[in-house]
Amino acid sequence: AFIDIGHGMGIQVLQAGWSLGVPARGVEIMKDRHLIAQAIEREVLDNLGPDYPDATLVQLKHADFSRAILPDKKTNERDEELRKFLLFQDKSQEFQTGLVIFINNAEEVFAARSNQKNGGASLDSYLANLFAHMEIGGRMVTLMDVSPHLTQSSEWFRRDV
Repeated sequence: AFIDIGHGMGIQVLQAGWSLGVPARGVEIMKDRHLIAQAIEREVLDNLGPDYPDATLVQLKHADFSRAILPDKKTNERDEELRKFLLFQDKSQEFQTGLVIFINNAEEVFAARSNQKNGGASLDSYLANLFAHMEIGGRMVTLMDVSPHLTQSSEWFRRDV
């Protein structure tokens, strides 16, 4: 299974799902980028006719991935549906242990210059939290190291039971 956090135009998600034949998902916070990805997906499916790829392998979602980590200020609850989507918790254990999460966090777009209004935590720290909650065997591919955000004194090594 494959997920691209910040899928942009969705190319990696479409490639993984349709070329490799694995369940592939993407989440994008920028509405225009998400709409472009959906248009590309639709156009490919419409133009390939009977030779189209398996459309059920690809899922694109417009959402802020950090809502799966951070509790909402009003309800004090995180978005559990989004969390399940990101970690493939709605699929079998096989998909979860083989999950690859890809994030293009180059140029520190998820680092210190991001998300400072939420208590000073960067989006990279939320990625580290997500990584810590992946099943053993899953992999997270980032272009910038998020491991400094994983400290043993934090809750990130604790599993929810």
